[in-house]
Amino acid sequence: MRLIFSALFAFSLLLFPVAQTSGQEKEKRIAEIKKEIAELRAKIATLEAQLAQLQPSLDLLALVDLKQDTVAGEWKWKDKRLFSPGTGDARVQFPVRPSGDYKLTVKFKRPQDGGGPILCLPVGDKHVNFALDAYGGKFTALEAIDGAYVDSPANPSQIKGKHVVTDKSHSLEATVRMKGDTATIIVDLDGKRLLEWTGKPGRFSLHPAWRLKDDRQVGLRSWQPFEFEAAQLRMLTGEAKLIRASSPASKSRPTPCDHCGSDAGGTIRVQGDANMRPIKSLVLIVLLASVASALQAGGDTKDGEKILGTWLMVSGEREGKKQPIDAMLRLTFFKDGKFTLTQKGPDAKMTGTYKLNEKKTPREIDLTVVKAFGADGAAVDGGGKKFLGIFVFEKDNLKLCLGEIEKDRPSAFKAPKGTGTLLTILKLEKK
Repeated sequence: MRLIFSALFAFSLLLFPVAQTSGQEKEKRIAEIKKEIAELRAKIATLEAQLAQLQPSLDLLALVDLKQDTVAGEWKWKDKRLFSPGTGDARVQFPVRPSGDYKLTVKFKRPQDGGGPILCLPVGDKHVNFALDAYGGKFTALEAIDGAYVDSPANPSQIKGKHVVTDKSHSLEATVRMKGDTATIIVDLDGKRLLEWTGKPGRFSLHPAWRLKDDRQVGLRSWQPFEFEAAQLRMLTGEAKLIRASSPASKSRPTPCDHCGSDAGGTIRVQGDANMRPIKSLVLIVLLASVASALQAGGDTKDGEKILGTWLMVSGEREGKKQPIDAMLRLTFFKDGKFTLTQKGPDAKMTGTYKLNEKKTPREIDLTVVKAFGADGAAVDGGGKKFLGIFVFEKDNLKLCLGEIEKDRPSAFKAPKGTGTLLTILKLEKK
C-alpha cells in the first residue's frame, strides 16, 4: 500500500554520505542572521519611540508667569495662547531644567510673512539655539557651532530655503540626546525631518545678548509676532526639575503634569526613563529571546512551541491523488529543534532537524535529514539533504505541504500531478 510519506523514505534510503554543510550555506545563514538582527534593531527603535510617547509630558505654557519668565520684549496672553511681540529679540524662558534626554514640542502660527521662531535648548552643560527660517526664510540651523552662526556657510547644520507658511499651524519638535560626551539633536517640522546633528556640545557658543536668565532652562526667542498654541516637554531619560508648579496667569490651562512627583524642597520632578525602565527591560528581554530563537533550529517562539509533540496523519494527497491514511505514521517535533518521522513500526524512521520561519506568508518549514532507517534497521546517512515546505495551523490540526527532497519549496497548499509535492493534515496526539 502506497503511503503519503513513502516518498520520504524512498529518497532518504537512496542518499549517499555527503560532506557537512558547505561554506556557501554557512555564509548564507550568517547573512540571514544579520538581516534578522537588523530587523530586530529596527523593531527596537520603533518600540522605543512608542515608549517615549507614553512618558509623562509637561504643558510648558501652563507654567509661564510673564512677570518672572520674560527675558526681553512684551509677551502677552490671549485665549490661552502666548503671543510674542513684533519688536527686537524677544525672549521667554520656561521654569523647567531638563537633566537628561528630552523632547521639546512647540505648536505655533505666524500671522505675517517673515521667518520662524527660535528654540532655546540646553545640551549637557551647554546651550544652543535652533533658528528656523532666519533672515526672512533664508537659513535654518543650530547656532553657533564652532563660532559659525545661522547665516554662515561654515555652519555644518545650515539648511537653506523657506519652511514656515503664514497663517498655518506648525508643529516644531526638537529631540536632544546625550551619549557620553556626544550630543545628538534632531529637529522635525510637521513630522518631517529638518535637521540631525551629532557632535560635542563644547562646539556650541551663545552670543551674550541671546542668553536666558538661566541657560539650563528651555525657552523661546522671536524677532517677529508669533502665536504659540502649545509647548510641551517630554523627558526620555533623567528628570526635569520645575521651578514652579503653575502660573497665576494661565490657570485656565490644564494641570502642567498629572504624573509628576515632588521632593521635600517643593521642586517638581518629571521622571523620564526611570518610570519606564521595567517596561523597557521587558521589551529588551523579549527581543533578545527573539534573537536567540531565530538562531535555533526550532524557529520562533509562538509556532515553535505550538508545533511541539507527536502528530498523526488525518488525510493526505500526493501527485493529485488522495492517499490512504497511515495510522502508524507519527511525526514528532522536539524542543531542541529535532524531529523524527516513524512509519510502520519503530524500525522504519527518519531523524533530523527542523527550522521554522514565521515571518513568511505562508509560514515556512525546513526538514534537514540526518539519518534514515529502513525496515531492517539499516541506517543511511541523510547527508543534510532538505525537504522545503510550508505549514499552517488550522484549529487543532497542522497542515503541512512538502516539496521533493532538494527541490523548490511549494508556494501553495496544493499537490498537483508531476510535482512530487506532499500535502497532509496532521492532528496532535493526545497524551
